[in-house]
Amino acid sequence: MRMRCLEGFVSSVVALLIVAEDGRSVTDDRSFGMGNFNYEKSRAMRILIVGAGSTGGYFGGRLAQAGRDVTFLVRRARAEQLRSGGLQIVSPHGDVTLAPKLISAEQITAPFDVVLITVKAFSLDAAIVDLARAVGPETMLLSVLNGMKHLDTLAARFGQEPIVGCVCKVATSLDDQGHIVQLNKLHALAYGEINGSLSSHTDRLDKAMQDAGFDARLSRTIEREMWEKWILLASLGGITCLMRGNVGEIEAAPGGVEFSLRFLNEVRSVVTAAGHTDLTSFRNRSNAGRSKQTRSLGISWSEVGVSVFQRRFLQRRSRTCPCIRMGTGGVTTIRA
Repeated sequence: MRMRCLEGFVSSVVALLIVAEDGRSVTDDRSFGMGNFNYEKSRAMRILIVGAGSTGGYFGGRLAQAGRDVTFLVRRARAEQLRSGGLQIVSPHGDVTLAPKLISAEQITAPFDVVLITVKAFSLDAAIVDLARAVGPETMLLSVLNGMKHLDTLAARFGQEPIVGCVCKVATSLDDQGHIVQLNKLHALAYGEINGSLSSHTDRLDKAMQDAGFDARLSRTIEREMWEKWILLASLGGITCLMRGNVGEIEAAPGGVEFSLRFLNEVRSVVTAAGHTDLTSFRNRSNAGRSKQTRSLGISWSEVGVSVFQRRFLQRRSRTCPCIRMGTGGVTTIRA
């Protein structure tokens, strides 16, 4: 029970700690409008979603709902659940139940145009074995995993050529029935060539992702965005766990601000040592909209805020999972 609570909690709370890249509304007309979109070309793209959990199920479900050719690579237990009850999304943007197209590793007989990996890091090695036959010379390989290590893991197996950078921003979790519950309106997917170039492959990918019911964006700075997300998650996760409190409690504690700043600088120094120093836009966004309580920490409440819907969901979880506690500032804490 403890592990299941942690797993569901982590999948839902990760995106709560993320700043939207450019401040656009998640109901931007690019997400839901018709636009000048070539639907026939997008339908021709075969998209494989590796995993149908809270993240893969959400984005894959929205793509399928929008008419894209989507197939889910899932384990037997999840496949049985989806066949019996369908893929169900409960969302502020509207609930939907789909009959997803499913496949197992041994049933893959041809490459896909796009492979989107949505499993957790500890399942990546097994997922690579399962999806190997889905990767061909023209396949684009994306992963929503946080951090950077998975890029090396994928390149070691498939080379650098098929890998496309990706940053996912969504707050979702699986409930006890396997339904995908979206906790707020944020649902964004950014992607692009790691080296910042534009290509016919990513242009086609972008056309397939646009107008699919979520905020999709082709980025020429995707590697920097991946590092920025890692800085935010590593800093907030490390600070709140080590100090055993939420942001407001940490700032109020003697030495809390100084500790947090030293921790943040250490995380930044890791990124700098890796050769990535252009973090100006990240610092500017972090400085924007900060509350009085968090100004000295350099953290915006928009980065760590929890909506009423999210609080209710996490409060229900906290009653059954001792490792989750709702802080007074609206930020959850993992307890050892």
